[in-house]
Amino acid sequence: MGSISLHAAGQPKIAVIGAGPATVYLLYHLHMLALSDVELDIFEASSQVGCGHAFSHETSFPGLLSNLHPDDIPPLLLDFGEWNHTCGDHRNYPLLTVLPRALVGKFLEANFNALIEILWQRNVRVTVHLDNPVTRISESEKGCQLQTGGVWYIGYRAIVNNAGLTNSMSQSPYPLKPACLTGKSHYTIFGSSLTAVDSILTIAHLNGYFTDNSKQVIYSPHREYTIKVLSPSGVFPSLWYPSSHQARIMAFMKSKLPAKFEHFEALYEAVCEPAFAHYCPQVYKQIASMKFKQALAFLTNTSSQCDAKRKLQCELVAYSRAKHDQYWHWHWQEILDAFLSLVETLYANVAYAWHSEFKDFPHSLVAKALGALPLENAYKLWALLESEVLRVERGCFIPPSRSQDSSDTFTIDCRGISPPPLKQRTPRLPPLSEGSLTSHEHLYVGSPHQRSHHAALPGLDVCDRLNRQIASKLVKTFDSNTPHLSLMNIKNV
Repeated sequence: MGSISLHAAGQPKIAVIGAGPATVYLLYHLHMLALSDVELDIFEASSQVGCGHAFSHETSFPGLLSNLHPDDIPPLLLDFGEWNHTCGDHRNYPLLTVLPRALVGKFLEANFNALIEILWQRNVRVTVHLDNPVTRISESEKGCQLQTGGVWYIGYRAIVNNAGLTNSMSQSPYPLKPACLTGKSHYTIFGSSLTAVDSILTIAHLNGYFTDNSKQVIYSPHREYTIKVLSPSGVFPSLWYPSSHQARIMAFMKSKLPAKFEHFEALYEAVCEPAFAHYCPQVYKQIASMKFKQALAFLTNTSSQCDAKRKLQCELVAYSRAKHDQYWHWHWQEILDAFLSLVETLYANVAYAWHSEFKDFPHSLVAKALGALPLENAYKLWALLESEVLRVERGCFIPPSRSQDSSDTFTIDCRGISPPPLKQRTPRLPPLSEGSLTSHEHLYVGSPHQRSHHAALPGLDVCDRLNRQIASKLVKTFDSNTPHLSLMNIKNV
């Protein structure tokens, strides 16, 4: 049965599952809404706070890049520029450059700690339970409750599920261990995602070096070896793009929003196509007659037999020449990203059409389009392709077992991180839109990774949007005069 943990009576209590980026934004918005006189229990499966899986030490080593420019980080308590000048790497990051992943993780951790301190000053009693994965949630006569480490924590008026990805899956390539990635003659990587790019560049750095010679990146291996990439698409994600215009693009789309629409494609034609025509007319001319999925496949070069080297070369040339075009600062990825974010905002209105039209939503195409390959990494991939160390092939393959690796070969599975089996993971909650409630009263989903249906890629902007609305709901709940809130009914979760 496990033991019971009771809290002092009087103050209402909130439980939060996960202490990663989503919870950083939840704390920030609770602070901005002046929440006070509440007990807040945060349960984190790892020993780290703020950074989550994406920006943890394991996924940042060795010196891996994020796909975030400082302007892409939604506002937090600490300003990134000021924090970086005093506590970070003291570097300036001009346009078209991105931040090291570890630096983003440290910044989020600093915000987490600063927010807890300032919330305590407002009598928000925050308790962080590290190395405590939540294994079960249910209801009782005392309210919402959850179990971790054999202990039941009871009496919560609300539970926020902000659990992110875990690193317990055997197929996860992280952490990228030098001992495994050095000294082999043949490396095989399954998948061509950003995770695959991390693996490729880590192998390259451990087994050779890059030099910038006359504006051209050149790779020199310490010895002869090869990296073979096998993936269904046969191409890498599209180049990084700034997202500073997304709010402006979404405002434009909302101005085109019809009063009524019956299906997803109608929404795409009504708001997304006009945005392409307005901001990226050259792109619009090429996709004007295409449906959403067709346009996505065309823009990501997965609809034809375009090889990775040719696609990368075309993108780099286009990127360098686009600065002379009046539309160079507008990127089609921004428009697509804004559209998918708008879809999620309107989820309740398009839910039926979503399920009927896109039971198998093209998440892999969205990932290729919005994966945002940093320019620095793109030039290094090009150098590896030119040196013939790297070779990319198109096709579907089932990776062999790790036991088939030899002293001279090594295989890495980068096809994506899947949630672990139900009995091993934090309970995945029913799909909720933008932090809204369903029949599971006072049960909120603020983590992009915990939603069963999502369109846009998980990112800090999504964490910010979801948790802003959850914080608003929580504050309104505790400001009400209702003495007893109704219990949850989540026995089957």
